Amino acid sequence: MRRDSTRCSPPCRHHPPDARLPRRDIHISCEVEQPDGGPGPWFELWIDDRYELSSRWLWRCEDRVLGRLNRWTLDATPDRLHLHAGLVSRNDHAVLVVGPSGAGKSTLVAALVLDGWTYHTDEMIGIDLATGALHGHPRALTLKPGSWGLFELPTLRDARRMPSRARAHLPPGELGGASSDAIESCTTIVFVRPGNAWPALETMAPVQAAAGLMAESLDAERAGPAGMQRIVELASTTPSFSLTTGELDATVGLLRPALTGERRSPVSADRFGPPLSGSASAFHAAVLGWAIGNAGLLYDTNTGTLLQLDHMGAETSRLLFSSDRSTPS
Repeated sequence: MRRDSTRCSPPCRHHPPDARLPRRDIHISCEVEQPDGGPGPWFELWIDDRYELSSRWLWRCEDRVLGRLNRWTLDATPDRLHLHAGLVSRNDHAVLVVGPSGAGKSTLVAALVLDGWTYHTDEMIGIDLATGALHGHPRALTLKPGSWGLFELPTLRDARRMPSRARAHLPPGELGGASSDAIESCTTIVFVRPGNAWPALETMAPVQAAAGLMAESLDAERAGPAGMQRIVELASTTPSFSLTTGELDATVGLLRPALTGERRSPVSADRFGPPLSGSASAFHAAVLGWAIGNAGLLYDTNTGTLLQLDHMGAETSRLLFSSDRSTPS
């Protein structure tokens, strides 16, 4: 049995990840026959001399490496709040694309990059807790079969010839420009949800945007109150939209004016509850609140529970916290 092997760098080696990431030794070996004597190839993935998986499909090895890359990045940057989101930029505009797995984030990000935007990530961004800067992590875009026919690109043409393949990993270079530069501030947030043939775009209230960002946070418990404060600031200062996707060209056409339009004035967002440091409120030691415009949020830092409030609820909660702080213990 002949055995060929190759030693490879992490994906997106032309756009290095954060310098704090540890160096990893990724090794993929390829055998021309399967272990049972069947036709090859057969791949094995090792990371730092630790066995990860065996598969006849190289894409499964790629998938595992990309997943590990996300985990390493998250662990290496505890001073950031991480969101499950994509990020693209053009000139002085930066767009955050948010949504759960399967909503169409990566497909939309790919379409925007082909439309002239610069790729930062389609999977995870880190928000600096001290400055609010957004850090993307350029890596191969992961696209599922439903998106492969939407783009005429070499990697996707190859993927369509492999019916057993569940994911394709698209190098950013096939789409256009990519960057690992930090973004000082976001200018638009788009929350993506799958739809039918025709797209629809609706404005979101800041309190809804904050709740949507919180739902896609990956380490809000670790980031604590400072992380939630960054989410509220981002939602209250950035125009946000709910996008129901449809036919891809029509979706991008519908989005264009919103992504490059005039920036609206920030909405007032006032925090109430125990301070970020020092003694906590007896009202509830772990609960923080924000009045955002004419609505509000309550966030339990112990359980990660987030409660949206109408105007009356926000004002009542603010009064309860104020009363509690003025009451001697």
